[in-house]
Amino acid sequence: HPLRVVQVLESSTSPQSVEHVFDQQGHLRQAAHAQETAWALLRPDAYLAATGTHGPSWRREVVDAVNQALSLHTL
Repeated sequence: HPLRVVQVLESSTSPQSVEHVFDQQGHLRQAAHAQETAWALLRPDAYLAATGTHGPSWRREVVDAVNQALSLHTL
């Protein structure tokens, strides 16, 4: 399955990824119903598959959400 990761930033933040967009007014977060989250996983059809916060295990949560969205199994 093709997968594209795009970092969404406020205007005052430096990008940490090659693909990024600036969402100065918060329109993208609002459209994704993800205003109060640190990350969101959107499918290509714009379905909100998962969201999360920047807790101590946020990286693992993102990986698990991607695996679940793609119907992959982890060990």
